[in-house]
Amino acid sequence: YVKWMQVLASLSLKYPHLRGANIDDLLIDSNKKIFTHDYLCQIYQAKEKINPRFLFVPTVYELDQSVANRLEGCVNGVCFWWMNRERGMGLTSFLENARVVVGKRFPVYAGIYAAATSWHQEGEPSVRAFMSSIQAACQHSDGVVIWTLSLDSHDPLLQIAKSSTPGGSAALSGKCGQAGNPHESVMLENREGPKRGDAKRKLQSATVDWHPVYTPRK
Repeated sequence: YVKWMQVLASLSLKYPHLRGANIDDLLIDSNKKIFTHDYLCQIYQAKEKINPRFLFVPTVYELDQSVANRLEGCVNGVCFWWMNRERGMGLTSFLENARVVVGKRFPVYAGIYAAATSWHQEGEPSVRAFMSSIQAACQHSDGVVIWTLSLDSHDPLLQIAKSSTPGGSAALSGKCGQAGNPHESVMLENREGPKRGDAKRKLQSATVDWHPVYTPRK
């Protein structure tokens, strides 16, 4: 992982749109034995020596004191995923508790699912659940990561997501994540996931300073 980070950080100097790297399921099962605090810091320092602007933002599903201590000083933030696809109720306290634990040690980006997953194959979340989740995430985290968001102009989930970008109709339009830490970047992106029909195209990941961008995958 150290070598991979060195290679990616070096490539980011040549290709500035390569903004960072993510390790999924960072502390799931046996990964806990691999990604110790010391090893995470080795990975982090590998890219810092090459390009400090290149971000290391791994994925976590739990964020208690022990996890925060393990990550402190070794990441540029975390993608903290909300796995309740049926409703957004509870997300506010979920994120607020994480922020209390983390403090100002690193940004916390809320992860929201916009499609079926391997563990929840019933389809995309309801419009109501997705909207309430986006609203809570924008208000109580440093930004939002969206998994497999469609570019179909008729998809209501796309319209909800776009409403939080600059010029949108949401109360936090253009300010998603600023309530948390205005000095960090907002992440509004798409993660690889199952296909959702020929007419629907996925988004390319993007990380930008307060200006989330939707870029079709070529």
